[in-house]
Amino acid sequence: VLQPFSISVSLTGSQINISIPTQAGHSYTLLSATSLAGSWTPVGSSIAGDGTVHVVSQSATASQGYYRVSAQ
Repeated sequence: VLQPFSISVSLTGSQINISIPTQAGHSYTLLSATSLAGSWTPVGSSIAGDGTVHVVSQSATASQGYYRVSAQ
């Protein structure tokens, strides 16, 4: 059973760091969009859950963006 989780975000210089806590036996996909009603695009490849927090870094060049995680 997948437990509820929350991602966190930090800004370091011109990098956005998105921390995704994972659970073994599940896979996670980070998705991004320029608007909440827009189409969501995968960022990188799927993350295999291993019980640790994975950090995905993105360049903070856009003026606005949204992120969400799909977990299976």
